[in-house]
Amino acid sequence: MGTRGVRLYVVSDIHASEKVWRKMLNAARTRMYRADAVVYAGDLTGKAMVPVVDAADSFEAEVAGRRRVARTEEELARLEQDIANLGFYALRTTAEEVERLRADPGALEERFRSEIRRRIGEWMALAADRMEGTGVPIYLIPGNDDPYEIDDVLAASPYCENVDGRVVEGRNGIGGEWGHNPLPWPEAEEWPGPACYCGLTGCIETYLSGPALERDYAQAAGDRLAGPDIVAHAARGDAAAEAALARYERRLARALASVVNVLDPDVIVLGGGLSSIDRLYARVPELWGDYVFSDVVDTPLRRAAHGETSGVRGAAWLW
Repeated sequence: MGTRGVRLYVVSDIHASEKVWRKMLNAARTRMYRADAVVYAGDLTGKAMVPVVDAADSFEAEVAGRRRVARTEEELARLEQDIANLGFYALRTTAEEVERLRADPGALEERFRSEIRRRIGEWMALAADRMEGTGVPIYLIPGNDDPYEIDDVLAASPYCENVDGRVVEGRNGIGGEWGHNPLPWPEAEEWPGPACYCGLTGCIETYLSGPALERDYAQAAGDRLAGPDIVAHAARGDAAAEAALARYERRLARALASVVNVLDPDVIVLGGGLSSIDRLYARVPELWGDYVFSDVVDTPLRRAAHGETSGVRGAAWLW
């Protein structure tokens, strides 16, 4: 194994800004952040159109509270570019059409969706032009502000891949590899972390597993207990066992918060032997809110339906 993990360039909330989309592509294309892949995690689309009204000898628009007038083709192009850079859709129109759309919400919504699809199509074409041959994939995960009407436009992209709701194997066949990333937000005593068989130190797997829990307890308590016994001792009020479980819960909360920040999944399902610890499902969600970049985190944490045998059953389905 090498000494370098997979580096993701995670972007979100562009909200239709032309300038920001182009900056993102340039940063990925030039390897500014040495990223192996781009993950766009939600909210590609904008929230409003700006009428650019034909006034016979000029075009007029209100942009960011200012009245703008374009009298030449060059000025009109600059005006529409400024609107696009702010994350709005420039609607070249007439005063009569503006009034008609205001009076017909259905027609207004249809026109708005059309403008959204048009820009997304342009962005997909631009990504293909700029990124082809770079070897840096772009994975898209539309967010709650993105209408479903863009899905077919994303599906037609020759370069970007809409991975919302799909299993992604990844270019190197390691899509979803979580255990060999470093434990996020390490505390002082967790740095640099235990050695991992992959050749690195401080991997999540070295903290969040049955053997890791047992090793952590033994180092702190000076005694050895199996995982189920640590849980039982904690339930009876053993301070050392309780402290070991509390450390495990904090580490699990931080590690899962990084998953929520990147993928924002509908649900997180725990498998493996330690998934049988009942208290995890209440305590971990109470802790991960400090690390998730959102004011509200309601992601459910669930136990795998077949408990610790879920991994074996899943492997059997592969044959």
